[in-house]
Amino acid sequence: MHMFREVSRKLSEGRPLHVVFLNDTGFIGGAGIGHRRQIQSFLKAGHSVAAVCWLENPEPIPLPPLGKHCSGRWLGMHSMPNCNGASGKTNSAIAEEVVQQITSLSPDLVVVGNLHWAGWPLDIFEHLREINTPTIAYLHDCHWLTGRCAYTGKCSKYLTGCDASCPTPSEYPASDPSVIELAWKNRRNIFLGEKAIPLFTNSQWMTDTAISAFHGQAIVKYAPLGLDNVLFSPINRRLARRLLRLPEEGLLVVVGAVDLKESRKGGALLESVIDDIHCQTSARVVTFGARSEQFRDVISLGMIQDERMMPVVYSAADIMIHTAHEESFGQTLMEAAACGLPVVSMAAGGMVDIAIDGYNGINVPVGDPIAYFEAVKRLLYNTDLRVQMGAAGRSLVEKKYSLSAQYFNWKNNLIEMKQ
Repeated sequence: MHMFREVSRKLSEGRPLHVVFLNDTGFIGGAGIGHRRQIQSFLKAGHSVAAVCWLENPEPIPLPPLGKHCSGRWLGMHSMPNCNGASGKTNSAIAEEVVQQITSLSPDLVVVGNLHWAGWPLDIFEHLREINTPTIAYLHDCHWLTGRCAYTGKCSKYLTGCDASCPTPSEYPASDPSVIELAWKNRRNIFLGEKAIPLFTNSQWMTDTAISAFHGQAIVKYAPLGLDNVLFSPINRRLARRLLRLPEEGLLVVVGAVDLKESRKGGALLESVIDDIHCQTSARVVTFGARSEQFRDVISLGMIQDERMMPVVYSAADIMIHTAHEESFGQTLMEAAACGLPVVSMAAGGMVDIAIDGYNGINVPVGDPIAYFEAVKRLLYNTDLRVQMGAAGRSLVEKKYSLSAQYFNWKNNLIEMKQ
């Protein structure tokens, strides 16, 4: 792709890029955390990075890494709270305003994450393409593959054409059924053709889904997420429990998400598993995230704003459970693995990339609560297996999911796009 030749040349010559990352909520939420970790990897590799978002207060601590371990320049977050889908502005006006902010930062490359919370239109891609700005669309979920939804569930309409007959128009992200067909077609205009915007994906499942959605005609590159594996590393379990004022003796199971009550995160299955753990084992369950206190008899840590506390949480536990049945990747699984924690998760979506059955965890078929609880018991009652799988998870992250590994994938993919 001729648009990326200069980017490819600079990377091949070891020269730094000036990169602008664009998304809706900055560093808030799961996709926002993934967005920040991508920024961290570019900064660590020596590039200059700025970010543009809609949300007014998008930077919970910590900021991207600075100092001796990061040779790049962090040029700050530029928020646009008055520019959104509810402002009354036309899509074209919103796109023009956002692109003006981006171009004022003189990027060599623009990386676009989720936009739907801001109500920002795909016209942004069209404007960037018109001015020949090298632009990547990063898939944190399926929203850019469909006419509306972030996850398709059992619906396959996205393969042939989403339209007003969408079975879930009121679910997140909600949409007027009358515009769904046009949205589906617009995505084909943006991500297909001679000037197609390339799609980068966070998991093999997301890669396969994107290829299927565009029938093999889109430019799809695999660039999985990573994390700071120096921050996310095992610490002494007894010390971790003391710091969190958790029971120092006995088995602890941890489970968490941005919103644990979200149906996609497990719903009734999670409630059932927690009840079984309390009724049939001596283990206690520790939860974190929004509405995590709403489960019976758990020790809730609530929302943890500072991710520097997360290694303490994972290190305090003996195993992690993860009951999401739809997930494009699973960042909490990656965090747990980095801290040497074995996991039980569903054999679905991108989760199998980071929770590898029989290696650093146990995968269970979706919709089988009996098999799920049996897997939990297997880990709880086998100390040697927990230790073995925990060490394997740490090794997996060091090799494939560090910030350096994440950037390595980005660099190689971008260099390959010079043609």
